[in-house]
Amino acid sequence: MYEILSLPYQTETLNRKNSNAGEYDDPPDYSSLFWERQHGYAATGL
Repeated sequence: MYEILSLPYQTETLNRKNSNAGEYDDPPDYSSLFWERQHGYAATGL
């Protein structure tokens, strides 16, 4: 039950991590941003 109720917090934390990764990543690839986003949402989905 706790895992379900903590989903909004986990999503907010993940969005903050993605924002920080994108801020310091090199354009045009943004490879660390895409990796962080893909990994984070996959872990949240599992």
